[in-house]
Amino acid sequence: MNTGKVRVAFLNFPIASIHKNAVAAADAAMCAASQRKFWAFHDAVFASQEQWAQSNDPTAAFEAAAQKAGVDLVQQRACVAQKRSRPLVEADASRGMRAGVGSTPSFFVGDTAVAGALPAAEFTKLIDQQLAKKAGSGSR
Repeated sequence: MNTGKVRVAFLNFPIASIHKNAVAAADAAMCAASQRKFWAFHDAVFASQEQWAQSNDPTAAFEAAAQKAGVDLVQQRACVAQKRSRPLVEADASRGMRAGVGSTPSFFVGDTAVAGALPAAEFTKLIDQQLAKKAGSGSR
């Protein structure tokens, strides 16, 4: 149901000091996004993370994930090779750092920052609190 009350935005925050292929994964994900296949690629690449996380060359694993996600591999390869999405990934990471993000996943629910994953019920509670706060302030 789309009520227009909540917006979800995914921003990249690859932590290369901990995950050596994080930036490459983010680049590949944004290239898949250019074909409207971000979430399918996201799910496939995270499902195969054990295969590529410590790999010296994660290309084959990323291409397998892209293929599973229905991404056009010719376009994907060109995008990744030319690092077309790198400026977006770097801008997202910079925005996250300015906002005080230090880990993944991190979430912002209104004016509340959340580091780490929470159960869905906790997110629902936070969202409801923020919506009530917004309604109480007279904002739409």
